[in-house]
Amino acid sequence: MKKTILTVIITAIIVGGGLYFWQKAQIDTLRQEIQDLQTQNKEISEEKEASTDSAYKTSALCTDPPTGTDIGRDVYPVDPKYSNLYFFGQLFTAYGCGSDRVSKIFGVDGDNYTLGSGIWLKSSPSQLLIDTFESIGFISDEGDTSKWELWDTVKVDDIMKLEPYHKSFKADDCRNCG
Repeated sequence: MKKTILTVIITAIIVGGGLYFWQKAQIDTLRQEIQDLQTQNKEISEEKEASTDSAYKTSALCTDPPTGTDIGRDVYPVDPKYSNLYFFGQLFTAYGCGSDRVSKIFGVDGDNYTLGSGIWLKSSPSQLLIDTFESIGFISDEGDTSKWELWDTVKVDDIMKLEPYHKSFKADDCRNCG
């Protein structure tokens, strides 16, 4: 009887241990497959971003030289989707080209945008756009939210928070442009 019980216990330990190691091997295999898939997805994503960025950065918008104004200031190409925006059109376009191009835009000093701005809207702004304007430092005329002004120097990255709203903008102008 003791021998039978001992045999059953040893068999259970061997079978249980075998199952444990088999399951552990399966889990390790699944973990490795998941990690490989994550790596593949990351590589695909990076390749896609690189091809998109390089395609835009090599476009004429990013490589054409600026034209000059009557007073000798450089004006850089503007993506047609920003054609109604003179100052921000140049900045928004250059931002897609990279920091080298942004640094050449009139009013950019390091990572700061120094020109200030006036923005006229096509229609009443959403609360999200109002909040975005205010978070950057823009103010509207009392009771008139169709025109927003900025007189301070702000970070270029803060101005870029407005880019998703560019279709709402009728026109822009600078405030500290001399």
